[in-house]
Amino acid sequence: MSILNNLSYSNFKRDLLVNSKNGFTYVANIAVLVVFAILIIIIEDDAWLYRALCFIVVGLGIFTSVFFTYCIDEVKLG
Repeated sequence: MSILNNLSYSNFKRDLLVNSKNGFTYVANIAVLVVFAILIIIIEDDAWLYRALCFIVVGLGIFTSVFFTYCIDEVKLG
């Protein structure tokens, strides 16, 4: 959160970055709750329910981190 203040000198761009970060955080939280609700219906055993949720969330996090690292090009500083 504190690095966002150093990314831009424009207040508008900083506010846009903060709002985007918060929006994506809310969407991620809602997505985890939806996956959990679906898994409750499918899986009966509580231990396997939480294991499956953990594997899905961690796997998706690893995938998105790798995607971001290798597919998003940074602007070269001059």
